[in-house]
Amino acid sequence: LAPIRPGEAVITEAFDLPNRRVIHCLGPVYGSDEPAAELLANCYREALRLAEDAQLASVAFPAISTGVFGYPLAEAAEVAMRAVRACAPELRSVRRVRFVLWDPEAVRMHEEALRRIFPPE
Repeated sequence: LAPIRPGEAVITEAFDLPNRRVIHCLGPVYGSDEPAAELLANCYREALRLAEDAQLASVAFPAISTGVFGYPLAEAAEVAMRAVRACAPELRSVRRVRFVLWDPEAVRMHEEALRRIFPPE
């Protein structure tokens, strides 16, 4: 299934992992792959499309591109939440989207973006 370009995603079996599938996304390298925000958003959109096509009930995302690819965490969290919100009305199988984050700072940034993009009613 490789190679893929920034913003693309592919789905594979999970093999010995406790889930059904693994969706592999190639996020943009910040400052190199442009337009970075669009490529990052496309990772989330493509992953959700693949999950929907596979009739998965849930998806778990890391903070794509924020590690060695250098994407600023606050900006990446905002892009991620906006992409999920844009896709949400079309999702039928996927009922839960999780963000599985590395540290308290990543959690805080994603919580702040979540409150901005999905304000409490």
